[in-house]
Amino acid sequence: MHRFYADGLGEIGSLVTLSEEDARHASRVLRMQPELVHAACDTAHALGMRVAAHVESPEGVRVALENGVDSIEHGAKPDEDILRLFTEKNAFDICTISPALPFALFDRAVSHATYEQQENGKIVFDGVVEMAKACLA
Repeated sequence: MHRFYADGLGEIGSLVTLSEEDARHASRVLRMQPELVHAACDTAHALGMRVAAHVESPEGVRVALENGVDSIEHGAKPDEDILRLFTEKNAFDICTISPALPFALFDRAVSHATYEQQENGKIVFDGVVEMAKACLA
C-alpha cells in the first residue's frame, strides 16, 4: 500500500469475490476476508487513497461496503441493506458490465464460452444491471 502511495496512485483496487467462474456460488466464496478488506481500507484511507472493489456477488458487496470500500466496480443484485450501506458509507457504484457482456449476450459460437460460463455470465450481468438501476433510482 505504501509503495502504491509513493508511486502517486490515488486509488487501489481489490477483488473481494469470485468473478464469472461460478456466479451461482460466488456469494459464498470471498477472495478477501472481511478483516483483510477492513485493514486494507484503513491503511489506504490513512494515506488519503480511495479503495475500489471488484465485486460480483451480493455478499461481496456487503463485505466491501461494511469494511470501508469507497466504490463497487461491477456489482450484484442489491437488497435494502446493501442500498442502505451505499448511502450510509457515502459509497458509489461503477457499473462495469463489459466483463460479463460477452458471456451473457453473445452466441456461444462467437464467445467460445461453455454453457456454464454463459449461464454464470447472465447471472453476473443481470446483477450488475440491477445494482446500477437501484443506485440510480
